[in-house]
Amino acid sequence: MLAAGAAVVAAGAGLHLAGLDDDLLRAAGARPHPEPDPADERLLSAATSRQRALLADLDALPGRPAVLARDGAVRRAVAEQLRALGGRPASGPAASPPDSLVDLAGRFAAAAREAERAAVAAAAPELAQVLASLAAGRAQVARTVGRAG
Repeated sequence: MLAAGAAVVAAGAGLHLAGLDDDLLRAAGARPHPEPDPADERLLSAATSRQRALLADLDALPGRPAVLARDGAVRRAVAEQLRALGGRPASGPAASPPDSLVDLAGRFAAAAREAERAAVAAAAPELAQVLASLAAGRAQVARTVGRAG
């Protein structure tokens, strides 16, 4: 009986490696769905946490500089990126508030590089696209804020 079970597992593994397991499931009437890669889940979680922290940093900057006050476009863009990642704003203040626009710009630039590395590391092409877009958005905020600093 053990040998028969091992043969079934080996056959299933062979079908999976050959890419036929989903086809057989569809033929049997099942609707297979891809399981998220655990490493991709960690990348998404890290990106969401970082975006939440960046939004808190933005809100904690003292003095509300003109570049941030002007119609709130920068904050709206950062908040929208967080929503697109499935996150919500932090309920408390920033852990370590930035002390200047230059500091804030540096945080966004570092976060842009993190998102770029995460995009390259992502297994799912869709996540890679999201993270690459996030990297570009963070870099744009860094540039906008940095110019005003």
